[in-house]
Formats: sequence, structure tokens, C-alpha cells
Amino acid sequence: MPATLISSRAHTEDHLALFCSSSGILVAAVEAAYQVWNDTSGTPVQVLPVGGGGTWQTVATAYRTGCYAVVDPLTALPWAPSASIARGRVEWRFKIASTDQYSYRSLAFEIVAAPTATKASCGIVLIQDARDAGVTTEAASDRTLLARIRLWQELIQRYCNRVFVPSYEARKIRACPNEQILYLPHNCPHLGSVASESDLAAIDLTYAAVEANSIDPADFGNPRVRLKSQSQSIFAPSTNLLGFDPDGYYVVTGLWGFVDPETLLAPEPIRDALLRCLYLDFVATGAPTFGAIRAETTDGHSVTYAPGATQIPGGMLTLLRDPAIRDLLDLYRNRICTMSGG
Repeated sequence: MPATLISSRAHTEDHLALFCSSSGILVAAVEAAYQVWNDTSGTPVQVLPVGGGGTWQTVATAYRTGCYAVVDPLTALPWAPSASIARGRVEWRFKIASTDQYSYRSLAFEIVAAPTATKASCGIVLIQDARDAGVTTEAASDRTLLARIRLWQELIQRYCNRVFVPSYEARKIRACPNEQILYLPHNCPHLGSVASESDLAAIDLTYAAVEANSIDPADFGNPRVRLKSQSQSIFAPSTNLLGFDPDGYYVVTGLWGFVDPETLLAPEPIRDALLRCLYLDFVATGAPTFGAIRAETTDGHSVTYAPGATQIPGGMLTLLRDPAIRDLLDLYRNRICTMSGG
């Protein structure tokens, strides 16, 4: 997940973390190590481990099961990036089992000064992505651009009814009548735990599988946790040892987000749609007016409207009415469920 960090301030562990999972469930790695690179000048320079040379900094301890953070090798605290890094990346390598080949992950980040942002955050795109798309510093300062990125991504998430900026958190979910399945409200590419709300008894995820987490438009499903075997007595008495209690609530903790499990990036069409919104906001002149009515005649009467009354350029209307943007968003628009009582 692209992260915007603040120079000389320690970041939150999740911002540059490695989430190590097997079949969608977070598990401990036998080895996890990272490199931090400065890509500002166009010629990559290794920042960590100090001394470079292509060496790897091993992380001895996970800060939660399956989650590994970039830390300062001297203090073992979350790393505080230097102001000299405008844009960089973290390269991770890890093994779940000692006999495995190394797996690799790459996470992009950027560094801004404190006036530009008050806190570190993750987003669908970075400031530099918008610059590369044509939004110049003359059109918008970094601070203005970052604020608009956050606004647009919130609007896009609400329009699509999906989470494209991943976050690690606990969510309370009600079970369904099927005792072997717990449906999830959003994709959870890295599941940490499931526990009964009544007594917080954790379910042994060895006997569970996470299904239908795909972000491919051709393979959308209902994300869910399914029990592998009805015969496994792995539940607390509150679940009657048969499965999920149909009348119960469960606390599901993990990394939530409609993102690629490896890159933690939102789907490319969503990233493209957000960049198009930013371009129309700041760069495009004579923005389209989307169905503006300039004049009309009815019952023998004619009326001509002032331009300002009917022409609304760009802005929020772009999200809903620009055909190119809407087509991209509709690829990933989720169903909106409603309930009514009799």
C-alpha cells in the first residue's frame, strides 16, 4: 500500500509492513528481512541496512503474528525516514518454511515535510503518481494535492462500496444461518483472527479457509471464512461445537481492503480513475459540463439559462458523470444491501 510518511518522524508499523500469510491467514515466517532504497535521484541508493552492498536487515520478531515492521537497527523502534528521501521503496524477502524458496514484496513510499501532512497515511496513489500524470506544482502544491487525493479516494470508496485503502483492524460481524460459513463485509487478504464476541474465545484458524478474496472483476465472490471440517471440535461452548452460532457475533481481525494480497495495491483501473479525477480537478481547462441545459422551450415559452446556473465544471460531478471515470469505477462497484422491516 503506497505510504506517505513525514520526514524525521517514526512511522506506524503497518505503513511499510510485510504481511506474511498462507491461504489468506497470517502466519509466522521462519525468516523475514528487508532493504530500504532511496529512488529520489533516479539511481537507487540503499539506505538500510547501513552500509548497503545489497545486504538484508533481518527482523527477529513480528509485532503481531505474521506482521513484520521496518525498524531502526540501533533502537529497534519504527524507522524515522530522512528528509533527503523524497521517494523510496522497501524490498522484503521471507520464507514461511525453511525449505521454501524466498518470496519477495516491494512497497513504495514517499516522504513529505511536516507542513504538507500532519500524520503519515496510506493511499490509493502517491503525490508523485499525480505529478507523473500531469498535475504540476504550479497547478497544486503538495499539501493541496495530498488533501485532494484523500478526498477523492474517500469518494471513490463510497461510490464503489469497497475499501481500497487497506487497514488492519477488528470488525464485528454477525453470523449467517449457515453454521460453516462466516461472510465478510469486505475483502480481507490477510486474516489475523476470528473470535466469538460473547467470550472472545479464538477460533483455531488451522481448521478454516478464507475464500472468494479475488479482486479480478471476472471472479468476484462473497468473501468468507469457511470451516474445513464439521467434525473438528475447535469452538468454544458458545458455538455448540458445530460451527458458527447463527445468532452470534464474531470479532474478525485482519488487514481489510480490496487490494492485491502481495502488492497491497488497489486495482489498476481504480488507481487510474483517481488520477483522472485529479487531472480534471487541477489541469483540464474548459472542463466538460455533462448534460448542461443552456435553453429550453415548453408551452410556447422559451427560457435561456445563465452559464453559471447549469454548467458545473469538473469536481465531484466528474466522479459520477464522466464516462471514462465511471466506466472504470463500475468495474468494481459492489452491491449495496438494504434491509426493511415489516
